[in-house]
Formats: sequence, structure tokens, C-alpha cells
Amino acid sequence: MKELNENLSIESSMVYELLASMFRLECHEQLIPSNPEKLKYVSEDITKWVQRSRAKLTEEMKKELNVFFNWESFLGLCLIQLIWENDCYKEIDAFINFLEQYPAKDLIKFFFYTGYGEENMLIQNIEDPIEVKNFLNKASLPEVEKWKLTYFASSSEETKIRFIKLVKDFYNLIFKDNLNMLQEAHAKSIEYMTNKLKKEPYEILQKILGIHLESFNCSTILIPSYYYDIASNVSCYEDKQRVICLYGTLRPELEISEDISPEKIVTAIKILSDENRMKIIKILNTTPCYGYELSQKLGISSSTTSHHVSLLNDIGVIVGIREENKVYYQVNKDKIRHILNQFENMLT
Repeated sequence: MKELNENLSIESSMVYELLASMFRLECHEQLIPSNPEKLKYVSEDITKWVQRSRAKLTEEMKKELNVFFNWESFLGLCLIQLIWENDCYKEIDAFINFLEQYPAKDLIKFFFYTGYGEENMLIQNIEDPIEVKNFLNKASLPEVEKWKLTYFASSSEETKIRFIKLVKDFYNLIFKDNLNMLQEAHAKSIEYMTNKLKKEPYEILQKILGIHLESFNCSTILIPSYYYDIASNVSCYEDKQRVICLYGTLRPELEISEDISPEKIVTAIKILSDENRMKIIKILNTTPCYGYELSQKLGISSSTTSHHVSLLNDIGVIVGIREENKVYYQVNKDKIRHILNQFENMLT
């Protein structure tokens, strides 16, 4: 692990890359940006890999990927902090061995921590159907995902076996042939990021991730991911005050080099003209909110809210700030004024 400063480091992880590849294969279409200026940066190699890999999958694997890496809940990615905490993020064999040894009910408990719930929501006993029901009633998840978790809780041993089988099968059929390429991609990205973050690291990371990481005031680990491409994932661990940021290897150069061209101004105006996104800005002008609060106020699912937040974040009109153990979003009014002024200049 390379330390960039006392609170910021960068590391390569094949285990996180494995999870990212499974997520990509299930949710490739959802990960494609609707912003046409960003769409052109999506790697053609990623799209070709998705097509080839999907053709190899058995029907059972397709079903299981949809179960554990569904866009509405991305349950498999809920293990990010657990993996780091147990130091099994480097080697696939160590990760699988950890899964096999870890108690099923404790493993399944992590699938409940999707982030689509009230602040400080914890579940103590997944074997208690009343506690499970009360927990899920407060979660902003589609009903089908709630039923899925209810089944997981009642069948933790079976669910653990299913997940481990999926990981093993996917690794052997799809993932392992690309290890050398992935190691090279990680090394190249780490070198690039190390050079870019020598000066003003948190300002640059805010551009890349859309989150003001310096406000977290805790240990932050950056993990490059080839399969995330130009996407990213930020995972916060409340008790240990740790943030793990998986970022696509193509994302930094795209975000750092991005200037506001006339085309990008037009794209930004289109993004801002959506009714729900205007509502989000109005809500955040009143008070900062985290994702679950926004979805409750808007009356839409957390995944749909996340999509709108991501688009607003992409054009810089909202930014994420950590307060206690949640990432709250607030409006960047200067950015909105700049976009609108640029748009006015284009028309007059």
C-alpha cells in the first residue's frame, strides 16, 4: 500500500476488482453515463468484454448475478468494508477461504447494509423475523429486494453457499484469464494518481469522486478498478472512520481534464431541466441531505435518486460532504451560476 499522506493511501486489490467485474457484467447498461460528453469516454474494450463474458455465462450464473449484484441493491458490494477489515482484499484464494470460514448469519447481515436506510440503521439478529421486518420496513428498497433479504435471513447457510459458488464459478470462467492485464492497469493508475495527488490531493479527488474527502477526517483508501471504467463507488465504515473509494481507472483523467465546453454546457442544461433534479436542488438549497433522506422526500426509490444525484454530481452542481457517519449532499451555487452564465453567453 502506498501512502500519499497520513490519512490517504492507494492500493491494488484483485478481490475488489473481482466484485467490480461481477457488478459490471450485471449492470453494464446502468453504469453507462447518460451524459453524452462522458459516454464517449466509456472504454470499447469494456463493452466488448461484457458481450463476450455474457455469452459464456450459464443460465444459473446469470440468475445468481442478478440476485447478488442487482442494480437496485448491489448486495455483493456491501462486503467491501468486511473484506478490508479482515485483510482478505489482495488474493482471491484468501477471500474465498475467508468466506468459507466466516459465520453465515454474520455474512448475510452485511447484505442488509445497502445504505438505503435511515441513519445508523443496524440489524442485530437476522434470525429474528420481527427485527428483520422492522429493519426492511425502514429501508428504501424495492419490495422484491426486501423479499430477497427476508429469504436470505431465513436461509443464511444456503445463501452463503450460493454466493461462494458464484464467486468461484465466475473467477474460474470469466475473471482469472485477465489477471495480468488487470495488474498492469492497476499499476499504471496508481502511478498516475500518485503523481496527480502530490499537490492539492483533496481538491483533485473532489473533482474525481464528487465528494469532499478532507471533511471525512479519517483514513481514506483509494482502489483502482479497471471494470469500474469511468464509474466509482465510495464505501464508509462508521465505527472505524474509514473510507474506501473504488474508482474506475479511466475516471481520473476524464474528470481532471474536463473543461466546460459549449457541448458540456448544453448537456448540463439538459440535466438541470429534469423535474426531479430541480426538486433535488430545491431540497438541498433548504438543507443538506443524504441519499435516503432525498428518496423519502422525493417519494422515489433510492436507486432512482442515486441516478439523479450522480448526474448532478457529474456536472458539479452538488457535492458530497461527510458529517458524522453519512455523506450529505449540498448545492454548489457557484457552479450553477457559472453554467447559467455560460449558457446565456452562448445565446446572446
